[in-house]
Formats: sequence, structure tokens, C-alpha cells
Amino acid sequence: MMKRSFFSRYGRLICLLCLLVFPGLVYLSYRVMRNSSNDVVDWLPRSFQQTVDLYWFNERFGIDAIMVLSWPGCHLDDPRLDRLEQRMLDLRGPGRDGQQTPLFRRVFTGRSTLRQLLEPPLEVPRDRALERMQGWLVGEDGQTTCVIGFLTHEGWWDRHATIDVVVDAAKDSGVDPQTLRLGGPAVDSVAIDRVSQRWLVPLALASMVIGIIMTWFCLREIRLVAAVFLYAGFAWFASLAAVELFGAQLDAVLTVMPALVYVLAVSAAIHMTSYYRRAVRQRLGHCPLTAAVSMGWAPCTVAATTTALGLGSLMISQLIPIRKFGFFAALGTLLALGFLLVLWPSLLSRFFRSRHRQASDNLEQDRESADIDDQPETAPVRKSFWWEPLYRVAVFGWPVILLLLGVLLVVLTFGVTRLRASVGLRDLFSPNSQVIRDYAWLEQNIGPLIPIEVVLRVPDPDLEDPRGMLERLVMVERIRRQIQEMPVVGGTISASRFVPDVPGGRAVRSVSRRAVIARHLLENREQLMELGMLHDELGGVDGQELLEEQWRISARIEAISDLDYGSILKEFTAQVRQMLDQDETASRLQVTENISGGVFLVAMAQQRLLVDLAESFALAFVLISIAMTVLTRSLAIGAMAMITNVFPVVLIFGLMGWGDMPVDVGTMMTACVALGIAVDDASHFLTWYRRAFAEGHRSLAALRMAYQHCATPMLQTSMICGLGMLVFVVNPFMPAARFGWLMFTLLFAALTANLLILPALLASAPGRWLVAARLERPQAIPPSS
Repeated sequence: MMKRSFFSRYGRLICLLCLLVFPGLVYLSYRVMRNSSNDVVDWLPRSFQQTVDLYWFNERFGIDAIMVLSWPGCHLDDPRLDRLEQRMLDLRGPGRDGQQTPLFRRVFTGRSTLRQLLEPPLEVPRDRALERMQGWLVGEDGQTTCVIGFLTHEGWWDRHATIDVVVDAAKDSGVDPQTLRLGGPAVDSVAIDRVSQRWLVPLALASMVIGIIMTWFCLREIRLVAAVFLYAGFAWFASLAAVELFGAQLDAVLTVMPALVYVLAVSAAIHMTSYYRRAVRQRLGHCPLTAAVSMGWAPCTVAATTTALGLGSLMISQLIPIRKFGFFAALGTLLALGFLLVLWPSLLSRFFRSRHRQASDNLEQDRESADIDDQPETAPVRKSFWWEPLYRVAVFGWPVILLLLGVLLVVLTFGVTRLRASVGLRDLFSPNSQVIRDYAWLEQNIGPLIPIEVVLRVPDPDLEDPRGMLERLVMVERIRRQIQEMPVVGGTISASRFVPDVPGGRAVRSVSRRAVIARHLLENREQLMELGMLHDELGGVDGQELLEEQWRISARIEAISDLDYGSILKEFTAQVRQMLDQDETASRLQVTENISGGVFLVAMAQQRLLVDLAESFALAFVLISIAMTVLTRSLAIGAMAMITNVFPVVLIFGLMGWGDMPVDVGTMMTACVALGIAVDDASHFLTWYRRAFAEGHRSLAALRMAYQHCATPMLQTSMICGLGMLVFVVNPFMPAARFGWLMFTLLFAALTANLLILPALLASAPGRWLVAARLERPQAIPPSS
């Protein structure tokens, strides 16, 4: 009696266990999709100095989160501003302890601020009052204004609900919600969250549909397509559920991960199906599935491992979204490998069974599309209408191919050195998105929106001396004016904007006026602290000793621009330090500065992108090179494979450098991902190449055998992966869109390299000599075995 195979005995049990687990995976996936979070503050580790400085600022002056609202016709005489200001101050929401707490700690409008400046005790002339508000509350026309709300921790924690209730408050105040223009960090974060949640499922479904359609065109057999789809769909849910199981949150970058795992799973199943069809056709063993797994597990494992290594290399990135993507994508790829070796054959064995003769007949009808002959491996290889020309070009044109390869590598490598990074707001959303249009309107009609926070730290201040405090205020005003004169700064705010003008000179009236202002300033010190313009650092034995007086100057720079934030901040910091060194009062009082803001994190992310790109790619290259050397058992053949698969990355990124196209978060990830995926095809090609040698073929005949068995599956998997990723080009979140089209381009560049450059290297005179020295040995397996 013939012994039953493993999958015949346990396939039903395996499928049943997966069916029982599946509802839990769906539930976990649903939970993680509902709780996405995107905030630039979370991009860098808290150990970074820029992050430390920002948290230091937030602890003293409140979180650096503002919301700016305006609308066409929002002028200083618009009474709706007063109603909206009061409604925003009255807004309450459930805090983390369940109690109702305010969503905004302060709200400014141009109308109410102008009224305060004009009335006693300030009595600032109207033109001077408008000049004080210009660039942050009032536009250049002196009429258009806005509402600025400073969120509390509770308001920021539930910022989705905060924005919704603010829009409702504006509607109740008489403002048409369709005309509202919103800006600020809270708006950015919510916009990314909503884009991620809104497009995750539609794009995932589109990717799945494309995968099913392409799988049908590749396999032309319903049972095989069904097995591939169920297995890959299970891998999709498992990879997404892993995010919830590890206690992580979904972000806009991570939304691409499940679709990537899905298309990789489909591609792996296509390769495994080619082994299965060969086993059916040639009657290999008593169970074709067992024979297929026996033949395919090694190259599929190497392919998945190299892909996981490429993805896992992203974990060394200092940018947390990229690090998370690398970890979960690598984990999902390895999970998909496990399901491929267990679930896929179980599905075919127990639920999509057909007699081997019927399967063989079906495959006979598909012989032309599969490019696989049913004759023994030693028979002549039948010509193909599409890969035969590539074979001839590679074999007979290898000198030209390798010459062009050398020239292009030199030119393109120089282009890679010209790459620049950018993670500004314009790089996150499409130009036609609502958030970009709102920012453009606000910055054109009001002023720049990105804050740079400068805190001047005065040690051991004397609060008993009113004139001393006035002197410090005047110093803050001098520094503010110099900051305002910087070309990149569009507006500034400080405590000096909320006190009367301080007269100069030694006239009796001026001296008397300064004395009055000094007393007023000391008496109203608490108001400046409530405005968030001043903070007292307490300490000592009892915790009540005043150690330091901290004055805040908030500058504004543009968000919708091509500014190099790293260079700007470096120059900005140097100039502020120079101002303090040259200011007599600041030098005498030993004033120091602390400069922070979310823009520093953006600048640091810009700087880290290129560094992480180089480091992660280098790590992926080293790890995958070792894996390929082990697979091929030859350092020379492994090196040829790596040259082949590095070329597409150098090609695309070199062209980006020459074309001055910036690298963003999504673009940076494609290099390592594409390298890991490209090696998949190379591993299958080299596996068949080695088998041809083992069966007695040599050099060019072995290459034809590799083309015969691998060219069509390589084309099929590249189409499935490429088109599956291409659907993300419609994503309004631009890093995901760029990731999609770059992956599509890189995969087809890698396919071309694997079907032209790798065979050309193997067919070249040096390649044949190296291969012969390693593979043409007496221990090669004879054809009869």
C-alpha cells in the first residue's frame, strides 16, 4: 500500500487550524487599522538632542501644537471671530482620566488682540499694533486675520475629535465649513491619519484584485489561483495583526507593508507552483506536492530570507516609521514563507484537489504560455518567442553589455552622490490635497506657519527690581527684532509684543514712562506666563527658589517651500548665539539660549534620510552577499549576482540624483526592499543554472535551461509585485505613492538586469572560467541520476 504524504494526512488539520485562527487575525487587523497615529515628534528617538530640546520646551511652555483657522473675508471687523474664540475656549473633551477638560489653553484672534493692544493700559497706536501682529495674526494687507488655538495635552491626544468640534464651532459661529482654511501641526497629523485610514483598505483590495487577475493569467487554473489567493490573503491579515500583537501603532508609512507582504507571498507561490507543475508533468514521486516542496523549499527560503534581510536592514534607521516598516515587513515576509511551505500545499492537497492526469492534461494545454517542455531535462530546449532573444543578446552581446554596465555604473554612482533629502510638508501630500491648498492660502494671506522656538534663559533674576525686569524685556525685544530681520523669518512673537512701547532717551517724561512700565510689567508678570511668553524655573531645597527666568521668542518660517531646513536651522542657531554674544545686557547677565521646535525634527529627519539610506543599503548588501555566496557555494557567482542586483538601485537613484529629485521617507525604503526582492529572481535563476550543471549541461546550455525554467516565472512575479505596488501611486500620502512607483520601476529594472546582465556575466569569458573552476568538477551529478 502506498504511503500517504504528509499533506494528505495533515492538510485538513492544518487548514482547520488556520480557519480557527483567521477570525482573530481579522479582529486584530481591524483594531490596528482604527488606531493609526502620525506625528513628526514620534519620528526620532527621544535620545536625540533635538527631541530632548523639544520635550524640554513642551514641559515649560506647553506642547508645540497650534491650530490656525481662517477663511476668505476673515477681517479684523468680522464679529464671527469673537464668537468662534469664545466657543473654542469653551470646548471640552474627555481627558485620559475620563474627566471633561479644555481642549485649548489659549486662543488668539486678530480682532481681540488688536482690541487689547489699543485699550488701556497698553494704548499702542493702531499702526504699531498692526505691525506687532503682522506675520502671525494679520496679513500684509492689515485686514486679513485668523484664529490661533494652542491645544492642551487632552486636545492634542484626541486631535481628530478636536478638529471635528472646532469645525462645528465655526459652523455655529456663522462660518461656512467649506470655506475654512486650517493649518498647524495638529491639522498635519490628522490629515496623514485620515489619508492612511481612508486609503488602506481600498488600495489593499486593489492590490489583491490585481494579484488575482495576474495570477489567473499566469496559472490559468482556478484551483491553483484559489490556493494562491487564500494563502496570500492569510499572510496579509497575519502581517497586519502582528502590528497589534507587538503593541505598535499603524502609521502612514506602515500602511504599505501588508500589501507588500501580499504581493511577495503571491510571487513566492507562483515560483512554487512552477515546481509543482514540473512535478506533475514529470511524475516526480508519488505526491507532486511533496516533490514540489522538496524542490522549491530551498530557493524559496533563500529568496524570502534575502528579502527579509533587505527589509530588516531598515531597522538600523534612526527614523522610527522606517524602523517599524523594516521590522514588520521582514516579519511578514518570514511568516508568508512559513505559510507557503505549510498552508499552500495543504490547501491544494485537501480542498483544491484534482487527479494528476487531469492536472497534467491542463498543463499540456498551457505548455505554450508556460514555456516548459514535458520532455526529460536532457532533451533540447524549445525556443521561446520572448526570452530566446534575451538569451541570444546576453550570450553573444556580453562584451557590449558589460562595457555599458561599467560606464553606467561610473556615471550613475556620481549621480547618487548628488542626492538630497526632503521631508517637508510639500513632500507628504499631493499638490492638489486640501491640506496643501489650505497652507498655501494661510501663508499667502497671513504668514508662515512653522514655529522655531527660541528660549532666552536668564540665571538668578532679581524679581524685587522692576527696572531689572524691564531691562531684560528690552533685551528680549532687541533679539526679537534681529530675528525678525532674518530673510527666512516671516513673523515673530515675544512678551514684548504684549506690553506698552518702551520709550528711549533720558528725558524726564521717558524716564517716568519707563518706571511706570517697569512696575506694570512686574505686577502683570503672571499674565505673561499665562500667555506662554515667560516661564519661571523653580528649584532649590523647597522647590520654590527661582533659579532661572525663561523668555520665549517664537519665530515663523514657511511650510510650503523648498527650504533646506537643516542649513536654515544651522545658520539660525549660529546667528542667535552671535546676537547674544554681541548684546551687552545678555553678556552681562550670562544669558544662554535653547532653540527647539518641530522643524528641528524635520531637519534632523532630512539629514538622517541619506545617512540611513547609505547605512541600511550597505548592511543589506553585506548580509545578502553572504546569503548568495552560501546559496551558490561560490564567491565569484555570488558576486556576479550582487553586481546584477545592485545595478537597478544605482540606476534609479543615480537618475534621481542627476534629475535633482529629492529622497523622502518612502523613496529611502525602496533601495533595500528592491535589493532583497531582486535577489529572489537571481536565486531561482542560479538554482536552475546549478541544477543544469549537475545534470551534465555546460555553460551556454545551462543558461538556456535556466531561462527555460525561470524566465516566465520571473516575469510573472515581477508583474505581480510591480503592478501590486503601482496601485499606491494614487495614494494622496506622497511617500507611499513614491514608494509604489519606485518599486514598480526598480522591480522591472531588476528583471531586466537578471535576464540580461546576470546571463551576460555568466556567459562572458571570465564568467565561464570562474563557473567552470567551481562547478565543472567530477562530483557533479550525472544525468542518469
